[in-house]
Amino acid sequence: MKIKNIMFDFGGILFEVTKDEAVRRFQEIGFKDVSQYLGITHHAALFADVESGKMSAEVFCQKLSQHCGHHVNFEEAQYCWMGFRGEMVQEKFDYIDNLRKKYRLCIVSNINPFVMKWAYSDKFTSSGRSIRDYFDDVYCSYDLGYCKPDPGFFKRVISISGVNPLESLYIDDGEKNIEIGASFGFQTLHVLNGSDWRSAMDQLL
Repeated sequence: MKIKNIMFDFGGILFEVTKDEAVRRFQEIGFKDVSQYLGITHHAALFADVESGKMSAEVFCQKLSQHCGHHVNFEEAQYCWMGFRGEMVQEKFDYIDNLRKKYRLCIVSNINPFVMKWAYSDKFTSSGRSIRDYFDDVYCSYDLGYCKPDPGFFKRVISISGVNPLESLYIDDGEKNIEIGASFGFQTLHVLNGSDWRSAMDQLL
């Protein structure tokens, strides 16, 4: 069936996810054992709760403050979360610009309000464009109430977006996420974190 929609994961696809810098930043503010809770595609404890929407950004800052032993505000928490952001390759965004002329493009991501405040701003790219300037729709785990690979995430995206999975290509660096997406009928492209997926996508399209 002809592809009409392309569903992009965020971290790992638009930029390389770098856990070490995020760990360093959280440790810098006093969360010394943070490495056991953070991963490349999935997190645990309060980090998972804020990304699944079970915990608001405000409550996350409160819990973070309790653990660190001093007040941590939104901007300080955002600084730590932004440690996950690796290199941003402009050529990928130029490619996405061209794709948008022919396809409906969506972000489908396990993500949190701290990173998305940056993504929704004009600081997202060096050209002063936000993520909404590149994608038609943005579906975030904290808004949906589920994190991938929970099937509930995909059910919510399909319900809200109205996309037909059989007409949609889904690209992600998480193998389990890809497996669940495929079970819903999405055509899939599994790529490595931070890799250049443009040639592989050209072959599928």
